[in-house]
Amino acid sequence: MMTLFGEDMSARDNIVINNSIDQDILTALTSDPDVTLDVTDFDLRRLPQDIRAKLYTTGPSFDAPQLRTSGSIYAIYATNFNAPELQSSGDIDVGSATNFVAPRLQTSGYINAGSATSFSMPELQTAGFINVPSATFFYAPQLQTAGSIYARRATSFTVPKLRIAETVYADRVLNFDAPQLQTVGDVHALRTTSFNTPELQIAGLIDVPNATYFNAPRLQIVGDIITKNMTNFGGSQFRIVSNAYTLSATTSVSGRPDDAAPDPPQAESLAP
Repeated sequence: MMTLFGEDMSARDNIVINNSIDQDILTALTSDPDVTLDVTDFDLRRLPQDIRAKLYTTGPSFDAPQLRTSGSIYAIYATNFNAPELQSSGDIDVGSATNFVAPRLQTSGYINAGSATSFSMPELQTAGFINVPSATFFYAPQLQTAGSIYARRATSFTVPKLRIAETVYADRVLNFDAPQLQTVGDVHALRTTSFNTPELQIAGLIDVPNATYFNAPRLQIVGDIITKNMTNFGGSQFRIVSNAYTLSATTSVSGRPDDAAPDPPQAESLAP
């Protein structure tokens, strides 16, 4: 049984199409959200602008310049993903794509772009799990709600409007700045020296072993705070009334090397 993000692939209605398909039939198929279309041998430029079907391809590239809305997209072998007009989609699984282009995407399910060297999504507002472990640049200035964000190699991490997230892995960011973040599961920012979340109220583990500046004046419920410059505070109903500079202690509570945060669960990708 093949699964993608926990979804049973064997339960899908898979239909293989090619360029000989009648346009009326194509329109009908792409309008059905329960259909998965194998478009490996199909010219994606023939797709309607707005579709509800899921797309699957084993081709080396995914190029759909006119596509605006879509169901989930599974292009796990494509090294290039180009959807410049895409605004809304289901899950996007393009784990082999080093080039990921979807600048107008606003709403998405899970995004698996594990080989992308940069992640620039200027209009993205809502997404599920964002898996971009190879990206050194993470830019999502409109992102407000996300599942887990896995950007462990990013040295630039821009999320000024992020309010809710599950777990955030941003290990190499020197300055972790999320001024509107209110609720988060865990945060792993192992190299950050400055942790600034002035609106944060609820968090699980905050793993910032190198932070010398810690600003979370509204934090009320927290699991553990790990830093070499503060005591490890555990339990709930912990309120920080000032930053880590005044709360710093000499005891190191890191207890492990820097860059040794636990790996997040990895979604199983679709195999042909």
